[in-house]
Amino acid sequence: MPYSTQEGKTEFLLPAVLDLNTRGPVSSVLDIGPGCGTYADLLRPRLSARFTAIEIFEPYVSRFRLNRKYDEIILGDAREVEFPDVDLVILGDVLEHMEVTDALTVWDKARGAARLGVLLSLPIVVFEQGCVDGNEHEAHLHHWTHNEVLTLLPGIYKSWTGSIVGCYLGSPTD
Repeated sequence: MPYSTQEGKTEFLLPAVLDLNTRGPVSSVLDIGPGCGTYADLLRPRLSARFTAIEIFEPYVSRFRLNRKYDEIILGDAREVEFPDVDLVILGDVLEHMEVTDALTVWDKARGAARLGVLLSLPIVVFEQGCVDGNEHEAHLHHWTHNEVLTLLPGIYKSWTGSIVGCYLGSPTD
């Protein structure tokens, strides 16, 4: 769905970004698969940053007024487009929409583009989902577990798990 559960947002993600901002500052953010713009809504009031989004489903841009939430929107598939260099990359409810090999590639691209870190949030339980509102990209292709995330995705150094969602902070690639 283009919406995200609130689980983990105030408990982990927001404090993690604010902590990164004290090290940084976070002046540029890349939000992969913004959907309705959840992360821009959460972070814009707290960061003086340039927000860029990569969105695969063009109808979401007008439906959710993403042009009002992001300084730049790149239409395309995160598996194929080049990521701009930024301070923070957000993969919020994205990797479950890909096969594992593609998710690993996107994770590596995100770490390569990030100067300070990569935030990841995704369901860590079986959460069946198919096409939503005509968007075939909303289908869940892989059901991640917490242990699988920690085993397969290099660079994760902080995590939080709820009843549905796992949230993670990963380091940039050296």
